[in-house]
Amino acid sequence: MQNMRCLKHFLSFLLMMIGSACFSQVVNSDIYILTDVDTVRVGQTFRIRYCSEAHTDSFIRPDLSEFEIVKDAYMRELKMEGNHKVTIQALCYDVKAKKSGSFTIPSASVIISDRKYTIEPKQMFALALDENFKFHYTLELDPKNPKVGNAFQLILTMNAKPDQPPFPDLWNLSIERQTSRIETVDGVSSYVFIYYLKANDSAEHEIPSFDIYVANQKYQTEKINFVVKK
Repeated sequence: MQNMRCLKHFLSFLLMMIGSACFSQVVNSDIYILTDVDTVRVGQTFRIRYCSEAHTDSFIRPDLSEFEIVKDAYMRELKMEGNHKVTIQALCYDVKAKKSGSFTIPSASVIISDRKYTIEPKQMFALALDENFKFHYTLELDPKNPKVGNAFQLILTMNAKPDQPPFPDLWNLSIERQTSRIETVDGVSSYVFIYYLKANDSAEHEIPSFDIYVANQKYQTEKINFVVKK
């Protein structure tokens, strides 16, 4: 009788541990928001995906009243292959931003094994650019006449956040490091990328033109020619 009672306690404990492990697995599984881009123009269609890497019973629709809905809620399933195979379920919306300014993709809820989880909102720090937006940039060296072995900077300043960090062709120069920052003056933001460089020989150098993408639009810089002196 005593052995039977002990067995029951053990089985209860085992079931509790299994349940806790399953719950922990769900809690730790990724639920998140994906978007096509971080910078959009007013009127440009982009896609929001509410994603779950755990098997979901259902999604609870978010409040997207701040957006113009181009294509209402639809489901997609993405299979990721590799060392760790993952199937991602996604609730998708195609939307447009109604006005310029930074905005937030709101949270949504998902039901997994009869439990409700909240997908955290996504801050889109890039600006929604209006139809009259004109992209402009400056690209300059500091100092303008660098010397062999001395560090100098290539400074790129733009009036909009790029979809991805620009990568100028600096193959003939030593890149020490690079940084970026946002400067805001009188409510107007500039996006600054600084490349810290060094030249090992005294010669004429060229930084070829390179592409910058903002809201899926491609812009191209002018090339820069300069002379490194001894």
